[in-house]
Amino acid sequence: MGARQRPPLATALAVLLAGPLVAANAQTWDSGLAFPDATQPRLAPIGLTLGGEVLAVGGSPYLNGGDSDCSSHGLIPGGAWVEHAWLEGPIIDQGGGIDALGRIIVFGGKDGIDPEGDEGGAYVYDLDQGKQGNVPDRSSLAPATGFAWCTDHQGRIYSIGGGPGSQGGNSTRVERYDAPTNTWQVVPPLPSARSGAAAVVAGDGRILVIGGFGPSGGQPLASILVLDPATDLWTSGDFTDLPVGLSGARAALGADGRIYVVGGRSAGFLIEARTWVLDPAANAWVAGPDLQIGRYRFGLTLGPDQRLYALGGSDGNGGTHTVETLYTPTCPSVVSGGVATPWVGMDGLLEAFVAGGPPFDLRWEKDGQPLFDGPAAGGGSYVGADTSNLRIDGVGLADAGSYRLVATNGCGTDSGDPVVLAPHESPALGPYATIQSFGVLSSAGSTGVASDGPLVVGQGSAPAPPNPDQPQALVWNAEGQLVANLTPSNSVGSGVADVEQGSIVGWWWWPYTTTQGTGYYQHAARWDADTLQHHEMQPSGWEIGSISDTDGTGYVGTLRFDESSTNGDGAYWPGGSTSFVKLTPPEFWGSGASAIDGGHQYGSAHLGFGVVHAMRWSGSAASYEDFGPEGAGYSAINGARDGQAVGQARFSGVDHAQLWGVDADDRVDLHPASATSSSASDCDGGIQLGVVVTTGVGSRPVLWRGTAEDRVDLYDLLTSGPWESAQANDVEVADCGLVAVTGSGYDSDSGTYTPLQWRFQPRSMVAEPTELSVATGGTQDLWLALGSEYAGSPYLVLGSSSGTSPGLPLAAGVVLPLVPDGYTTWTLGQANGAVFDDTLGTLSSFGGAHGAIVLPGGLPPTLAGTSLHHAAIFFGAGGAIDQVSEAEPLVLGP
Repeated sequence: MGARQRPPLATALAVLLAGPLVAANAQTWDSGLAFPDATQPRLAPIGLTLGGEVLAVGGSPYLNGGDSDCSSHGLIPGGAWVEHAWLEGPIIDQGGGIDALGRIIVFGGKDGIDPEGDEGGAYVYDLDQGKQGNVPDRSSLAPATGFAWCTDHQGRIYSIGGGPGSQGGNSTRVERYDAPTNTWQVVPPLPSARSGAAAVVAGDGRILVIGGFGPSGGQPLASILVLDPATDLWTSGDFTDLPVGLSGARAALGADGRIYVVGGRSAGFLIEARTWVLDPAANAWVAGPDLQIGRYRFGLTLGPDQRLYALGGSDGNGGTHTVETLYTPTCPSVVSGGVATPWVGMDGLLEAFVAGGPPFDLRWEKDGQPLFDGPAAGGGSYVGADTSNLRIDGVGLADAGSYRLVATNGCGTDSGDPVVLAPHESPALGPYATIQSFGVLSSAGSTGVASDGPLVVGQGSAPAPPNPDQPQALVWNAEGQLVANLTPSNSVGSGVADVEQGSIVGWWWWPYTTTQGTGYYQHAARWDADTLQHHEMQPSGWEIGSISDTDGTGYVGTLRFDESSTNGDGAYWPGGSTSFVKLTPPEFWGSGASAIDGGHQYGSAHLGFGVVHAMRWSGSAASYEDFGPEGAGYSAINGARDGQAVGQARFSGVDHAQLWGVDADDRVDLHPASATSSSASDCDGGIQLGVVVTTGVGSRPVLWRGTAEDRVDLYDLLTSGPWESAQANDVEVADCGLVAVTGSGYDSDSGTYTPLQWRFQPRSMVAEPTELSVATGGTQDLWLALGSEYAGSPYLVLGSSSGTSPGLPLAAGVVLPLVPDGYTTWTLGQANGAVFDDTLGTLSSFGGAHGAIVLPGGLPPTLAGTSLHHAAIFFGAGGAIDQVSEAEPLVLGP
C-alpha cells in the first residue's frame, strides 16, 4: 500500500492550546470521530500515540482482498481519520508498543479467520510502508494470545502472561523487547499466572498488571500485581484491588497522573461500560464515568490532547466502529503571590498563571470570600472574577486585602499563594515648601532638568569657537552650586535628559575629522553620577542618537540612521553598553522612546501619514502595546515611574495631559476644564508634572495628584523675586515624603533662565535614607525647610543614640525630641565636620537648607543594629530658640 498523507502536527497543537479558561464540566465519555467504515466493526486494535497522532494499529476489518491484511488508522485531534499502511493479516489480538528508537513494534496474535492458522510474528511497522523488517520473535514459551502488553519509561516493550483465559492453563511468562540490543529479554515470571489482564505503567515507572484470569481460569480477578523495572522484582498488595474482577479491560495512565481501567468483561462474561480510576498516591479506586457503549478487545491510548481514546472493540453485538474520548486533564496548578500596590483611583490588576488541563472553573477570592463581577469594596468594580486576571476598576483603600485564585478542573482543585493588595494614595504635598535657585553657567542662563537626591542636572550654553554657543550638560549640588560641566574634553557640547539611580543620561557632540576640519554628530551618552565618568552609548552604524531616561539599569532613547532620516527609531539599551534593541515595529514608520519603568519602555510610534500613538514596549519591537486613546490622532508618553505613565493626547486639535496605569484602558484625563491645552512630562510616586495653558494666564507648570482637579500651580509659589514665568521638567518623590520639582524660572531683570527646584516636605526636617551600612558607609541627606519668612534663620542639627523620649526641654513649650547622651555632645562638637556636613548654618533666602550625615565605611561590625536619631533646632530673632523638628531615624546596618 502506498504512503498516506498525515495531517500536520500543528493541527493537534492548535487544538490542545486553543481551549479558553472557562467553566469545567464533570468527566464524561464523549463521542469521538468514528472510524471511516461504518459497516464493519473495528476489532482488537492496538491503541498508540506517536508524534501527536492517535493510532489504531492492527485488527479488523480485514483488507486487501484475499490477503486479509489488518487495518491501521491515524487521527490527529481536530482532524479526520486517515488510513495507514496495512499490517500482515489476518493476525488479530496482537500486542505492540513504541520502542526506544521511536519505532512501532507489533508481535504475537493469531489468525483471525483460520483457527489452525499461523501465529503472528514480531516486526517493525511503519505507518507509510507497513512491515519494515523483522525483529526476533518472543520465545516459544510466550503465549500467542491473552498476554498483556505495555512500554516502560526506557522504551522497553513487555509481553506479560497470556493463555486460554477462562479455561485455565494460563502463563506466568514475562518477556520484554529491548531495541538497542534487538533482543527479547526474559523477565522474572509473574507471581501468579494471568491471561486477559490489563497492563499499564504508572507515573513512577512501576508496571501494574490488573485483573485477568488466574492460573486455572474461572472468574476474572480484581487483584493487582506490580513489577518494578528498576529491580525486576514482582510484588502484590501494593495497591487496593479493583472493586470488580475484570478481563479484557484496557488500562492507561491519564494526563492527570491517575490510572484508568476501562471496559472489559466481569463475572459471567458481562460486558462492562464502567471506568475505574486509581489515584496512586491515595491508593483508592473511584468510579469514573461510564462508556456510552460497553466494550472489550478495544484499543486505549492517551492522545496529545490529554484525552483517552477508546477505539472500536467488541460490544456483544458483532463489534463497534465507534470511538469515545475521556478528558483526563492534569490537575490545576496556580502560580501567584506577591504584593500589588495600585494607586487609589486607578485600576488594579491581579494576575495568576494556571497550569494543567483546561477547561478550568476559576474564581477569585478576597479574604476567603468568593468574588463576582460587579461592585468592589473600594467603590470601583471587579472585572474578570472568573478568569486568571482579576481587574479592579477604580481601586479604593477598602480593596486592601488578601486575594487568591481557586482553579478547578476534572482532576482537582488548587489555589495559588495569596496576592496581597495594598493600595497607596498619591502623597499630599508637604506644608513645608521652599524654592532653591541655582547658579548659571553664563549670561545666557541655564535650566534645571532633573534631580536624584542632592544631585541636580540641567542645561546651559557656552561659547565653542569657532562654533557658535553650544549646549552644555551641567551638574549642581543641593546648595545650588554649579559643580561640573559634563561635556567631554574632546567635544564642544552635550545635553542631559535625566539622572536616576546613579546614572546621568543624555547626549554629546561626538567629534570626527574631515578634510574641512572637525565635525560633530549627536551621540547617545551616559555619565556615572558619582565620578561623572562619560560613557559612549551610540551603537555602531547609527549617526545620531540620545538617551531620554534610565532606571539605573536599562536606558531608552531615540536613534537616527543618518541626517537624512525623516523618522527616528526608539531604542532600548538593556545594560550599560552600546548593545540595544530597536523598538519600531516593522509596520510603523518610526518611533521614539522617552521613559522606562518596571520592565516596560514608553514613548510613541509613527503609524504613518501623520498618525502618532503613545506606546508601551516590554523589551522588543514585537511586544508593543498601543496606548493611544480612541479619537486621538496624536498621543505620546513622556515620562513613567512607579507604575504610572504620563504624556498627552490630542482631541479635536487640543492637547490633553494624560495619565496611564496598568494598561491602555487604565487612563485618566488630567486636562482642566478651563484650559486651552495641557501636557504631562514626568511622574513619580503618584505625583504627575506638566504644564497647563489657560487663556489670560498663559503657560503654568503644575503638579497633579491623579485627577484634573487636584493640582498645584508651581508658578503661584514664586511669591518673591523677578520671575516672569517658570517651567518644570522633573519630579522626584522620596520615601521620606520630600517632593522635589526641578525646572527653571525666567528672570525678567537679567533676561535669562535660572535653574529652580521646588521642594515640599511633610516635616521641617526629613532624612533619606533611614539606614546605612557600617561596612560600606554612605550618606543620609537632611532636608530642612521652614519657608521664606525664615530666610537667614540659624539652625543646628543634633543627635542621640538613646532614643527620643522624654526629650530635652529647651525653652517654654519647646522640647527637643532627643535623649541627650555622649552622641549628642559629639554631634554638637563636630558640627560641619567630616561626618556632620552642614549641620550648623542658616536657612537660604527661600527658607531651606541641606545637610548630611556622612558615615565612613569600615566601622566595627559591633555597631550594626545601633539606632540613632537626629533633630534640628531653629533659632529666631536674637538667637532665641524658635522651634524644633521631629526626630529622624538612622539605623546602622551590617
